[in-house]
Amino acid sequence: MLRPEPMAHVQLLLLARDERAVLRQLGSDGVIQLSGSSPETSIAPLSRQNRATELARLEQLAVRLASLGEALALPASAPCVAGFEPTIEQVERTLQAMERQLGTRPAQRQQLAQHLSEKQSAYAQAQLARELALPVATADSSFLYFVLGSRPVNGTIRLVADMSAVVIPLTAQGGRQRVLAVVRRSARAALDLALQQAGFQQEQLPRAWLDTTDAAWEDMQRDCEQAHAQLQQADEQLQQLAKELAPSWAAAACAIRTERCLLETAAKLPRTTAVTMITGWVPQASAPAITGSLRALTQGRCCLAVAPPTGDEAEDVPVLIRHARLLRPFAALVRGCGLPHYWEVEPTLFVAISFVLMFGMMFGDVGHGFILAASGLVALWAGRRENVRDAGVLLLSGGCASMLFGVLYGSYFGLAAARPYALWCDPLDGDPVRLMALAVGVGIVMITLGLLLNIINRCRRGDIIGALMGGCGVLGIMFYWGALTLLVSPDILRSSHLLAAALGLFLGVPMIGWLLRRPLELWHARRVGIPCEPQGWFAALAETLVDVFEVALSYLANTISFVRLAAYAMSHAALLLAAFLLAEAVRGLPGGHVWAILVIIFGNLGALLLEGLIAAMQALRLEYYEFFSKFYAGGGKAFTPFRLPVNSVMARVP
Repeated sequence: MLRPEPMAHVQLLLLARDERAVLRQLGSDGVIQLSGSSPETSIAPLSRQNRATELARLEQLAVRLASLGEALALPASAPCVAGFEPTIEQVERTLQAMERQLGTRPAQRQQLAQHLSEKQSAYAQAQLARELALPVATADSSFLYFVLGSRPVNGTIRLVADMSAVVIPLTAQGGRQRVLAVVRRSARAALDLALQQAGFQQEQLPRAWLDTTDAAWEDMQRDCEQAHAQLQQADEQLQQLAKELAPSWAAAACAIRTERCLLETAAKLPRTTAVTMITGWVPQASAPAITGSLRALTQGRCCLAVAPPTGDEAEDVPVLIRHARLLRPFAALVRGCGLPHYWEVEPTLFVAISFVLMFGMMFGDVGHGFILAASGLVALWAGRRENVRDAGVLLLSGGCASMLFGVLYGSYFGLAAARPYALWCDPLDGDPVRLMALAVGVGIVMITLGLLLNIINRCRRGDIIGALMGGCGVLGIMFYWGALTLLVSPDILRSSHLLAAALGLFLGVPMIGWLLRRPLELWHARRVGIPCEPQGWFAALAETLVDVFEVALSYLANTISFVRLAAYAMSHAALLLAAFLLAEAVRGLPGGHVWAILVIIFGNLGALLLEGLIAAMQALRLEYYEFFSKFYAGGGKAFTPFRLPVNSVMARVP
C-alpha cells in the first residue's frame, strides 16, 4: 500500500520461429511492459526488420473494410468473435466475398434516395401552387405578372415605390425563403431586376402541374409513395445483408488490428538471423506464471532470466499501483503531481487521512457535513460511471469529517442556540489562539512526516549522504525540531543552562552538515568515477549556502502556512454569522419572517458551495506545496502492458 507493486525485469531469448506465438501469448495475457532495447548491440547485430510492405497491405485492407462498414452502416466498434481469428489471406478473401455481395446496392440506394427527393420536391411545389389557387404561368393573366421562387433568408428585395408589387413570403427551407411576387405586366422588367439583385431563383413548374386536377394530384401522391416504398425496400435489404455480414466484418477488423500490432511490435525487437530477444517489466507476483507459460509454449526452446531491478534501472522501472476502493479517489489527487517513482513511498494513505481532516477542520459544521455526506451516498449508490462514484467517496469522507468538527465547534447550520453544546470551542466565540495552535500543530506533524518519508526515499535510492545531510534529511529534522524547541521553551533551556548546547546541537550541527554536503557529494562522485558537471569547491560551497538559506526559510514559511486551517474555519463561521445577522435585520420589514428564512437558507447555501470549494482547494494546496515538497518527486512512468486488441475499432474513411 505504501509503495508501488514490486516489479521484475524479464529477458527472453527464443527462436525466430516461436516469436509470433510468444508475442500472441504475451499480448493476450497483458502482464508485461516491453522495454525499448536497441537492436544494434553485440548480441543482436541485425537492424530492425522493415515491415513497410506488410503494413501497407494491412492499411489497404483496413480502408476497404472501413468502406464496407460505412456502406452497411455497421457500428464503428464491434467485439471480436471468440475462437475465430482469420489469417490475413482469409481476411482478404472475406473482403472480396463481402464486396461481391454488396455489389452496387449502395449506388442503387443513393439513386432511389435522390429520386425520392426529386419527387417530394415536385410534390411540395405542386402543393404550393394548388394551395395558392393563382395562375402562375404568365399566359394565364393579361394584366398581372406572377413569379414563384426563393431567395436567401437574410436577403432583401428592394422594390421601387411606383412598381406596385406584392411579395408574399411562403415556406422557408435550407436557408432560403420561398416567395410569390405579383406585379402589373408593365413593371415586369423592374421586378425581375429587383429579384435578380436579391439572389432570387425562379422555380419553373411543368404546365401539367398548374392545372391542379385531382387526377394529376393523385398521380403525384402515388409517385411519392412508390419512391418511398422502393427506398424502404432497399434499406431493408441492406440491413439484412449487414446483419449477415457483421460477424465476418468484425472478425476481419479484429484480425487486421491484431496483425498490425504484432508487426509493429516485432519490428522493434533485437534479433539475429535465428534468435529474437524480448525484454520487459512484469509484476513480481506474475513472474512465475509467465515463465511457466512461455516455457510450455516454446517447449523449452528459450532462455529466460527474471531479476529484480538494480539501482541503475530504478529510474526506468514502470510504476503499477493497486489501491483499495476507498483510496482510489485520493490516488487521483496524488496523480495531480504525477506518479511516484518506483523507489518512492506511495503517499495516498497519508493524503487520504490528512486531506479529509484538514477539510473538516476548515469546513466544520454538522448540517453542511450531513448534506455533503448524503450527496456522496447518492453518488455512490446511483452513480454509473467510476468518476462519479469516486466523487461520492470524496463527498462522503469530507462530509463525515465536517460533521465531526461541527460537533467540536458546536456548529449546526450556524445556529447560535447550538454553540453552548460545543465539545471544544466555537471558531469565533472561543479562543482563536488555541485554534491557530492546533492548525500549526497539524502543520508540524505533516512537515515532520514529509521529512521522514524523504529519508526513507533517499535510503531506498542508496543516497545515504542525502538522507543524512540533505535539507530534508536527518539534519533537517534536527534543525526543524530544534528551532521549534528554542521558540517554545527558551526560558526552560536558559534556566537549565542548556541554551548554548541546544543552539550548537540543533542549529550549529545542521548548518555545518549542510555546508559540507555538496563538497562531500562532489568528492564521492569523483572518487567512485561517477560523471558530474565540472564544478570547483568554491562553487559547490556557494551553492550550498544558498540551499541552506532557502531550507531555513521554507521551514518557517511552510509551518506558518498551516495557520490557514484556523483562518478558513473562522471564515466559515463568520459567513454563517453574517447570514443570521442579516436575517435579523430584515425581520422587521413587511413579510420579514419569510425574508429572514430565505436569507438564512441562501446564506447557508452560499457557505456550503463557496466555502466548501475553497476549503477543498486550500487542503489540496497544503498537500502539494507544504507536504509533497519535502519528499515527493512525482516523475514515475505508468505501467502500460503490451496487449493485443480485443475490440475492432475501425476508423471511418472520410
